Amino acid sequence: MKEIQKEAYSLINELYIVFQGMSQPVHYDTLKFQENIQEILTVLKNSKSVDNVLLIALEKFYQRTSRLIGISSLEVSEELKKAWRRYDQFHYRQVKPNLKLYGPVGML
Repeated sequence: MKEIQKEAYSLINELYIVFQGMSQPVHYDTLKFQENIQEILTVLKNSKSVDNVLLIALEKFYQRTSRLIGISSLEVSEELKKAWRRYDQFHYRQVKPNLKLYGPVGML
């Protein structure tokens, strides 16, 4: 399970590097995108194990970021789309099957 943490960190860090290399106008969506990435990288760095708390944090990151990439005013380059797609595939392959949610589930 520790591999999930390492791979998630690597893929999200790659996404962050691609994003930093782009020239983006400063607006709410840009700041929110950057904040989401920085927050999850900190969580991944400080996490001692891969437990449901970490998986829920990854799911929150996934939902918030996919919404920003899909329907916000964020300018998305082809390189950023490719980096996001790599994380998206990892998320569905590794995070979702191991995530345990209890009770009603909505957008986080």
